[in-house]
Amino acid sequence: MSSAEIVISYRSEDSGSAGRLYDRLKEHFGPEAIFMDKARLRGGMKFPEAIATAIHECQVVVAVVTPVNWSMGITERDDWVRRELAEALAAGQQVMPVRMHGAAPLGAGLPEGLEALAEVHARSIDDDDFDDDALRVIGDLRELLVLPPPDVAFPELPEQGRIEKREAWGSNLSNERATATVEGALRTHAIKLDGDDEEGRTRLK
Repeated sequence: MSSAEIVISYRSEDSGSAGRLYDRLKEHFGPEAIFMDKARLRGGMKFPEAIATAIHECQVVVAVVTPVNWSMGITERDDWVRRELAEALAAGQQVMPVRMHGAAPLGAGLPEGLEALAEVHARSIDDDDFDDDALRVIGDLRELLVLPPPDVAFPELPEQGRIEKREAWGSNLSNERATATVEGALRTHAIKLDGDDEEGRTRLK
């Protein structure tokens, strides 16, 4: 299972709300970038180890906070939501609380291991403005994530270069000479693109 950049931490009673947020994030970042246990875990997998690995390998943990379900068991040491978030904070991971259904801001009274969340700015998603609020969450995540650079498209060889390349590799020339022929065509093309000036020649050195 490939690692994901974003992990959604939620209580099972909030799976509907978390799933709706997952769908929005998936549309923008792709399914491979998001870890939500019900979407990523397969039969036979040991979920404690899988979730712990996802938390340690991700870049951001999104904590879904709702008015009632957040407090269900959060003070218990073996509570799964508490364990997930405490592990993320202990590992130095970025945690973004997302308050839904009118949940109050996180403040004093958080259990041991979660105290740092009181100082973390949370986003709110209202039911009536779900799409717009979800876009704000997506915008924040784009600022936090270090995404891989896009693929670079190299310019196509000019026709002369393609002909010389075919002739070079299709003849009995040695590999060294064939490579030199192709590289020569590339250099000629680069000079035409950069301009036959001192700056262009300098960049080719």
